[in-house]
Amino acid sequence: MRFSLALCCLIVGAPFVGAQELKESLRKLPDWVNALVIMDYQNVLASPLAQREGWDKLSPMEAFGCSLPYLRNTKTVVQAAHLEPGTLRSQRDIVLVKGGPFATLTELAKQEKGVEETIGGNSAILTGKNAFIVSLSPTQLAVTSPAHRQDTARWLRFASANREPVLSSYLVQAADAMKDGYHIVIALDLHDAIDPHLVRRYLQHTPLLKDKNVDREALVKVLSGSRGIRIGIRFDQAITANLAADFSDNIQGVAATLPALVMGSLDNMGGELEEFPLAKAQIQEKSFLISTSLSVKGLRQLLRLVPSVSGPVLAPRDVAFKGIPVDNQVANNQAYFRNIRDLANDAHNAAEKKNDMIAAAKGYERAARQIDQLPVAGIDEDLVRFSTTASSRLRAIADALREVVLEATAVEGGRRSHVEVIPGTYLGYNLGPWNPSNPGDPFSPGGLWIRPMITPPTFNVITNDNEIQAKQQVILARGAKRRLELWRQLSDESANLRKKLSIKYRVDF
Repeated sequence: MRFSLALCCLIVGAPFVGAQELKESLRKLPDWVNALVIMDYQNVLASPLAQREGWDKLSPMEAFGCSLPYLRNTKTVVQAAHLEPGTLRSQRDIVLVKGGPFATLTELAKQEKGVEETIGGNSAILTGKNAFIVSLSPTQLAVTSPAHRQDTARWLRFASANREPVLSSYLVQAADAMKDGYHIVIALDLHDAIDPHLVRRYLQHTPLLKDKNVDREALVKVLSGSRGIRIGIRFDQAITANLAADFSDNIQGVAATLPALVMGSLDNMGGELEEFPLAKAQIQEKSFLISTSLSVKGLRQLLRLVPSVSGPVLAPRDVAFKGIPVDNQVANNQAYFRNIRDLANDAHNAAEKKNDMIAAAKGYERAARQIDQLPVAGIDEDLVRFSTTASSRLRAIADALREVVLEATAVEGGRRSHVEVIPGTYLGYNLGPWNPSNPGDPFSPGGLWIRPMITPPTFNVITNDNEIQAKQQVILARGAKRRLELWRQLSDESANLRKKLSIKYRVDF
């Protein structure tokens, strides 16, 4: 089943410039990859929207918040990541950048404050961001992170010798959708990744099923049999996106709740896809589809589904190339400052909208990582110091939120209940009414019967629920107050730096 499915007829436009290059890139990727991001960067910049917004003059981070390692003259980018179970976080990835001519490794080493060396017969740079930049050919560079030398050398030998893709068929199928006119494809391979026991726990606690009469075991079967999620993005006068969630089993019987559960699960993991309306979900036999128009903010949320481990290596304006001087340093500093504020504000605003401290902590932590990955070459030293302060503040907020959740959970262990039994009493007896069915009863002359008078036992359940809830409210309020205190400190520091830089460079920051 092709990715575009019934929607492929809607996709018309310039062909993917790197079809053959993409095939060559896919065969270089190892089998541990379970997430892909593929971007036809050259055609993105050629789109009417990008031309209108002047994205060709901006770095990808400035344009749409993407932290993939783009270099000047990039045509296509393929990011291959290994997501940890139940998260949208990767501890390692490989990014292949196709295009050229690129800056020389010597220039890149200077720019990245790195060291030139040779790995597996390939020229490479060990950067200051725990990553290797490796030259695979005059037209292709690779960025691998973390900078594990032995793993990188083994991968380079594999990439040189392998001839056919060893990726899962699901990821290969998703990548093939680039032929249908998409500029970006994002794919998450979920086959065998979802534990049914965790699904049951999720279904027990999610408010999405509250007061709903649904077959939970059927939902467990469908969700634990997930094949994956594929998203295609296209740029024209505007941005459009198609999301497909695929399953191994027929989903018709659980269609009423499945889209909300899948999107809610992504949201819990930090994948906020606010601009995909559930009302537009189209149910097929083993998939559901959602098509939507995206704002630039919505595009940023999508591109953060699979964050790059290594972060950006070079934004297009960051380095002098073949004698071309570095572009306006003031503009670079303005963009850098704006990126920090946008990342921090996005995390804070998302936390404000949710009554979920764990989800908020994940958002602050993710923003801190992305700030740490911003390229710092040519950036004002005060701004670089502020970026460290900002990421530290955001991590402190995340830690404070996690701490109060753990403390509130610990208090839950002190919940007690006691059942007090008040025994019944015997109060004697009274004579019942006439019993005409047995008028000759010798023990009850006249047919009367005896009715004992007994007070039944009563039960009184005594709990400390109110006390526990009061303690938890105090703890959670303290955590909320601490979050706002740290955020206020960061806001004050940002305002002071903005004033200082505006005076220094005589422009508004």
